[in-house]
Amino acid sequence: MGSEKLDTAEASGVRALTCVARRSELAPSGQLSRWVDDHDLLIFEHKGKIKVLSNICPHLGGPVGYHKLKDGRFTCLWHNFQFSADSGQCIDHPKLCLREYKTEVRGDEIWVQLVENV
Repeated sequence: MGSEKLDTAEASGVRALTCVARRSELAPSGQLSRWVDDHDLLIFEHKGKIKVLSNICPHLGGPVGYHKLKDGRFTCLWHNFQFSADSGQCIDHPKLCLREYKTEVRGDEIWVQLVENV
């Protein structure tokens, strides 16, 4: 899927959203990872909501979404650090946290704000 951009106005200004996936792509496993404009994204559905977190472990850069979401947690492939799907916070080392991207679902499309303060 090619990245499509859409600008939406907000009271505080304008923010650029990028279409990063289709909801139907999540159906096989409930999650996927994808590189979009230098962002490694972990796109998933949890508790009925589509969320997008960084797929890069803040410890040493390993892939967080390599393993399937289990018990509300993602486990980094490299050192088994676990991250909450609700908040992105590391369970083992609370000072570590995955970036959560602002996300909008429009029909089958998942739109994400990749860059803050656009």
